Amino acid sequence: ESVRFLRTEMKHRLKEFAPDVLSCSLVGFCPERLSKGLDAQLPFLRAMRSEDADGTPLRGDLLPVMMQSQDVELSVKVGAALSLLVQPGGVWEGERVLFVFTGDMSSGLPKDEALHCDDISTQVLTRQGVAQAAEYFHTLLSGGAANGCVGPRAAPVGYGPMLAAARVAGD
Repeated sequence: ESVRFLRTEMKHRLKEFAPDVLSCSLVGFCPERLSKGLDAQLPFLRAMRSEDADGTPLRGDLLPVMMQSQDVELSVKVGAALSLLVQPGGVWEGERVLFVFTGDMSSGLPKDEALHCDDISTQVLTRQGVAQAAEYFHTLLSGGAANGCVGPRAAPVGYGPMLAAARVAGD
């Protein structure tokens, strides 16, 4: 039901701001059947679904979404599309929903610089809006400097899922 909703309502509601949804059943569209980040999270998600603290089985369905590429615009579009699921008229409007996003932070930076830039990225994502986070990542990806972090290596490797998460959290 969620997939059908995204394929039909997403384009209707978001118009040109809707991200493209690929079908992995079509040859060549999805080079990875399962991302490493999602694969790493599945055991935890399965454990969470197994039972609550009282031993009662938790009800829940899983809708894995993988981004085959990432850029600032696509990341925000994916977040907007996922937000539709829980907004009024969405298939999960009246449900309690847990969104789990995975993405690597820094890569290839010296430890002290990585810790600083990871901290700044986390602060921007959690304390500022999606627009500010998108602008911050765009600055770094374009080779610029911000808050003591310089260039593309200072941007989180998984900035796409992080921006999508910030967009969903904003709603």
